[in-house]
Amino acid sequence: MADMPIPGEIEHLSDMLFQRFRSSNHRIAKLADWTLNLTEKISIPPPKLPGYTITDYCHFDPRKDEDLKAICHDFVRCAVFSVRWTKKRNELKITTMETENE
Repeated sequence: MADMPIPGEIEHLSDMLFQRFRSSNHRIAKLADWTLNLTEKISIPPPKLPGYTITDYCHFDPRKDEDLKAICHDFVRCAVFSVRWTKKRNELKITTMETENE
């Protein structure tokens, strides 16, 4: 199935995202039209994406490595698996920023 993730893709992207957050002051990430906001502790799917809703990470502390890794993994997993509906596989590029308005 062409829409399935490449083996190791989720782990690679989530580790890359984790490293990017740890090496910067960035609090926002975008991947395949998904948005992860560490300040608000939520991930937001693209509008009108069937079967996906906002994920709340209120019980996680992004300052802790273990929690941030779990958040990054969940965010990337949702974004990667949703590309079969959004046709955004070519947009599996992580963008990070300090604030939403950058």
